[in-house]
Amino acid sequence: MNAFIRKTLLFIGIFVLGLLACIEIMSYLYYKRVASQPLEFSIQTVFLGDSHIQLAINDTLLTQSKNLAQSSEPLYFSYYRLKTIITNNPSVKTVCLGFSYHSISSYYDEFIDGKYSNAVSTRYFLELPFMEQMKLLYANRSDIFSYIKVVFKVGALAILSDEKPLPEGFLNNFSDTKADEMFMERRIKNQYYTEGHLYDFSSRNMAYLQHIKTLCRQSNLRLVLMNTPLHPTYKNIVPQKFLEQYKQLITSLRIEELDLSQLLSDDSLFIPDGDHVSQTGAQRTTEYLGAQWGILKPAMR
Repeated sequence: MNAFIRKTLLFIGIFVLGLLACIEIMSYLYYKRVASQPLEFSIQTVFLGDSHIQLAINDTLLTQSKNLAQSSEPLYFSYYRLKTIITNNPSVKTVCLGFSYHSISSYYDEFIDGKYSNAVSTRYFLELPFMEQMKLLYANRSDIFSYIKVVFKVGALAILSDEKPLPEGFLNNFSDTKADEMFMERRIKNQYYTEGHLYDFSSRNMAYLQHIKTLCRQSNLRLVLMNTPLHPTYKNIVPQKFLEQYKQLITSLRIEELDLSQLLSDDSLFIPDGDHVSQTGAQRTTEYLGAQWGILKPAMR
């Protein structure tokens, strides 16, 4: 019996070591792939964040700028992505980071190591340091084989594909939409409430905002927090607790803020949730930002 247990443990040990070795080899290959595909040398401003930035900033209207935002991206992952971007793209001078009231809600933690981890964190897994990878594997231990399968699939596609691993440009397919009060209320409940009670603050997202600030300061980069446009009805029902914490956090960290939350108000400039802009809303937002920063393409002036 003891011999059987020893053999079983040996087999498990060899399997685990082999798996970890495969993960590290794939992480190395992924990093080399990213390093071999830098942004255009002219890019000086990058936009990072979640779907709010992804839908709001049409980088084809701007000069020397690239939108690299991805849906459901917590600041935890933005931090590690930014480290890779800075290392491989010395031309970058400004980082515009999406940050709003929902960013400090702990519902975002579900995308890191909670119930949505398999769908979201697997996209970033290979960019993370070894110990962070181990934390995610442990967090997903109940469905570990499914999680690893997705990680390997994402990694293989990124390494073998002819396309650049970093996302290319902004994405907004909402051409004929308008804000809807029912959808806005549903969105608020999803972002700020759990079982009828307010979510706690996301200590992780708030901590990584500080890490991003430190990283930008050490790298001599300008960091700007951008609160994208919100429909007035949506903003009016954001819980006061989050409005106050958001302001307090920005004030205490002394980070430059670009608050565009009240820039737009027409229903047709938003999608039904009132939390994201439509294609026309994106154009208005981008044109405003480009004119303010002097990075709007000449044809749009």
